[in-house]
Amino acid sequence: MRYETVLAELGRLRHGIIRVEDAVAAGVSLSDLRNLRRRRGVLVPVGRGVQRLRDHPFDLDCRRQAALDLAGDGAVLGLRTAARLHGFYAYRDRDEIEVVSPRGRDHDLAVGRLRQTRWLPLAHVTEIDGFPVTTMARTFFDLCGDPEPGVPLDSPYHRRRMEKVYNDALGRRGMTFAQEAAVFSVMARRGRAGTALGRAILERFGPDHVPTMSDLETLFIQLVETYRLPPPAVQASISGPSGWIGTVDFLFEQVRHVVEIDSSWHDGPMDRAADAERDEALRAAGYTVERYRYGRLVGEPAAVARELALVIGQSGR
Repeated sequence: MRYETVLAELGRLRHGIIRVEDAVAAGVSLSDLRNLRRRRGVLVPVGRGVQRLRDHPFDLDCRRQAALDLAGDGAVLGLRTAARLHGFYAYRDRDEIEVVSPRGRDHDLAVGRLRQTRWLPLAHVTEIDGFPVTTMARTFFDLCGDPEPGVPLDSPYHRRRMEKVYNDALGRRGMTFAQEAAVFSVMARRGRAGTALGRAILERFGPDHVPTMSDLETLFIQLVETYRLPPPAVQASISGPSGWIGTVDFLFEQVRHVVEIDSSWHDGPMDRAADAERDEALRAAGYTVERYRYGRLVGEPAAVARELALVIGQSGR
């Protein structure tokens, strides 16, 4: 029973995962471990040198810890696992386990997927919920070079996906252009997967890029670009004769036309009342206002583009 108490405490600290070396260091002999596993059924083998407490569920955190322990010292959670932990919207439901480890080590990763790298400096590692994880900037760099299964590295789909991830990281997760540029300055090498795509995204948006605040807003920007309309200002702050009115999603400055993108959660009576009040203030200050929702942006993009072109053309005369 004493050994079981020791293992329970070790497992409590590591999401139900026991490393054999830790158990031995705590005074549990290898023969005792074999007895606890084979006869008592207390432990379940996971991989070389790694066991799981049978009573602990093999849940997501347990699998994350197991993968890290199997990968060995210096391994960190990366790619889609890191993206979920950082809160990237596109990866919010992903439950695969992906680990990044220094290259050249021979590990048997029975849980999850291992990606080895030649360079994983401490500056590219952070901690989330007690797990070592690649930073947002390093995670984005790695994702650029690791498209979804079956998707070519140079496909337009992968590029659009990475642009959305980059915008999300900048607009809602706290990453900065400087942080990403710093990762590229040390990681970008000729031939390294994803380098060209990541560099193209950084060059396209640049240090002065104002990110959209939702996927719907990103969808609107893509519509504007597709139909070759003049680019609007993003998250523009507008004031009128009576002072500051608010920050709008998009502003076509040359014609004083405001576009707001509304999602389905924006339907409460208080939201509608506040929107109506601000729209009235914008019109009083000399602006025109149009609101678009997901259904129109997806189902009628050409019609939306024609409306915008007409407003821009009429107002610009």
